[in-house]
Amino acid sequence: TNQARDALLVRKVGVSGKTIDHQFNPFWTKLSVARHPIIGVTAMTLASRQNRITVGDFLNPEDRESFSKAVSVALARIKAH
Repeated sequence: TNQARDALLVRKVGVSGKTIDHQFNPFWTKLSVARHPIIGVTAMTLASRQNRITVGDFLNPEDRESFSKAVSVALARIKAH
């Protein structure tokens, strides 16, 4: 089995250095993106059956846009194969 297709691991690292890992099945994972007409991407959420987390809060709007596109493309590729 191709492990890259079986799990999506998101590691959140706090200011203190504490890490929390969130694991998703990429086939059941959806990226939701909230956009403001002027600012662009304001929030992103990864969600699956039992898990929901916000991602990219620390990014500037331009980086949020590129991150959301990259994650969307990656999830679509996994689901297509």
